[in-house]
Amino acid sequence: MSNLKDLLGCSGGMRMLRSNSNHKNVRSRYVGLALTDPDAVKFGDSYSLGGSSVTVDATNVAKVLRDMAFKGAVHFFGNPTISGRKGKPTEVMTSKARGTQVSPKPTGEVSEKAEFDFEHFFINTRFFNDLRQNTRGRDVFLFTDQSVQIIRARANQPIFKEIGSSVEDDIQKTIEGSFAIEWNSITGELEPYMGWCSTIWTSAACATPSARLRA
Repeated sequence: MSNLKDLLGCSGGMRMLRSNSNHKNVRSRYVGLALTDPDAVKFGDSYSLGGSSVTVDATNVAKVLRDMAFKGAVHFFGNPTISGRKGKPTEVMTSKARGTQVSPKPTGEVSEKAEFDFEHFFINTRFFNDLRQNTRGRDVFLFTDQSVQIIRARANQPIFKEIGSSVEDDIQKTIEGSFAIEWNSITGELEPYMGWCSTIWTSAACATPSARLRA
């Protein structure tokens, strides 16, 4: 009988893939979003949080961003005011097949798009009008219930588009809006950083002018 190495077609040293055997699987929705100036928040930075200095990492970056939002330095979309989704990435291919290749092959670079619905869009129209101009770079932090992914302004060049709200002829509904973010990455899909807990999100940060978004 073939051994596992033969079945997998591995060469060199064996490496096991990570699993969630000791944790819940990540839920399929973006539940939080934060926009910062380029490189304003990086893992390994020191930040004064609650009177104590902390080293920013995946376990506390949401708390750091929320604190910065109250100080007017971050635009913060908290749970449960936003929901987001993302499809599979579009792979950038070589220009043509060469030699014995049957088709162009992926280069490793991808382009991606995430779409968001935001409960308080209508009263934040001024902010979104500024966002649609794409006149300055922003880093984007995307949160699921257990992970964070980071779109960097300089490396990934995010573009904000498909921004707007609609007023339906339905008195039972409120006016909500949506927007999309597109970006590219020469190294493939954004790596998720694990370790934080979504229970720290509250809508309070979105409910005050100091968080820079009105509710």
